[in-house]
Amino acid sequence: IQLLVVPVPPKALLRGEALGVSAEQQSAMNAGWEKILADLRGREVDVVDLAPAFAAAKDEPFCLRDSHWSGPGIALAAEDLLPRLAQA
Repeated sequence: IQLLVVPVPPKALLRGEALGVSAEQQSAMNAGWEKILADLRGREVDVVDLAPAFAAAKDEPFCLRDSHWSGPGIALAAEDLLPRLAQA
């Protein structure tokens, strides 16, 4: 069995400016996110970081009024994960 960990990128991490997050808070969140990923990878956990794909998305990956993934966000995650799952 292969474990694949896919941390959910928080909406505030990627859309902080729209949520009133200051630059200092954004920097702290980014550092925290990177630390979590580095800690997991340091323990040899297979981690998929969807944050870059979500940040570069043409269509909004989050629902407008909450932090759930929108249809395009789900599609982005599936596009990223499908090749990895096919290799397993």
